[in-house]
Amino acid sequence: MPYPEYLIIGAGTIGCSLAYQLSVQGKSVTVLEDRDTAFGAAGASGSLVGRWGYDEGPVGDFVGASIDYAPQLVEELQEDVGWKTETDYLQVISNDVEMKIAEILLKKYVYGKVRASIVDITEARKYEPAVSAELPGAILIPDMNYFDPIKLAFAFRRRAAEHGAVFINEAGVTELIMRGGTCVGARTRKGDHYAGAVVLCAGSWSAGIAKTAGLELPVKPFRSEMMVTEPTGPLINGEIGSCTLKAVWYFPELITDERVLKYKLSFAIEQTDTGTCIIHGSREDAGFNVIPSPSVLELLLKTGYRIVPALRDLRIIRSFCGLRPVSEDNLPYMGAAPSVPGLFLCTGHGASGITMSAVTGKAMAEYLICGKARITDISAFDPSRIGKAGGM
Repeated sequence: MPYPEYLIIGAGTIGCSLAYQLSVQGKSVTVLEDRDTAFGAAGASGSLVGRWGYDEGPVGDFVGASIDYAPQLVEELQEDVGWKTETDYLQVISNDVEMKIAEILLKKYVYGKVRASIVDITEARKYEPAVSAELPGAILIPDMNYFDPIKLAFAFRRRAAEHGAVFINEAGVTELIMRGGTCVGARTRKGDHYAGAVVLCAGSWSAGIAKTAGLELPVKPFRSEMMVTEPTGPLINGEIGSCTLKAVWYFPELITDERVLKYKLSFAIEQTDTGTCIIHGSREDAGFNVIPSPSVLELLLKTGYRIVPALRDLRIIRSFCGLRPVSEDNLPYMGAAPSVPGLFLCTGHGASGITMSAVTGKAMAEYLICGKARITDISAFDPSRIGKAGGM
């Protein structure tokens, strides 16, 4: 039996997106997954997708290309992926410090197609009546979109399988197989697999796998904690967040609570079609520990009670964690791995995997097949920059 043209390591949203795009081009693909699709970051992600919060330039252009391509992709996938368009998003302002943060965010992130404005609390509550009337105001961001992360990941996988892609679950990669200095496959608990090219899409686990080929890949996991409430009636229309979301990363000098900096804590809440509310908003450097932290959950709830008082009346029925694969410069790696012929990287998307997933698979497939991405420029994500951006 001939080897497939491409061996993808990781069947998360990014890996499945790439498998779909390669398979529809008639390429033979095998995908290796340690557990199952959506057991990693995709199963513990928020659903908000939008241009807000991304720097003008290569990253903003890439996110914009992903959002522009999304409607076409939804038609191609031919199933419900939870796609919602042109919804309003509030980033709540709780105090004078957050008002200063909000003003900085508007100057930084309003450009091109991005629209946002600061509104008083009376205006904010017209969009989200559940927000506390005691707060000063909010950033109103229209034209936001939503994907259901789990539905999207499985839609990519099903369509890829229909086009001949082979998925192997519970096939965790123990090492990359090298011959004459070239990566030719991967060794798993279920045996060895070979291909014409190997693409590493293993998210937070990418660095450990790359190291078996001698590549020091600066991608590390950041833990995101989530809580789910009992079902309730209509409460949240779109998504409500805190404007500290970007400040903890880019303007830490404005944050006065050390716990917020330690846990990279913000706040976000959205409501599912079943009535449950999902609360999230931390990005903690905790290695591969996926046990929820009581301290973080307590801080998230206290923030939630202040922003959405009705949360006090809802029981928390579940808490869990996911790991976000963050690179040393907060940009994904997409392209040929330096010093390891035969190995390609498509990883390190951080908290933006769902937002970027639509165009990531297509751009990476074009790069692999044609030598260059056509749908959008990915040169800023070239892995040749590894080791040149400073330590993590």
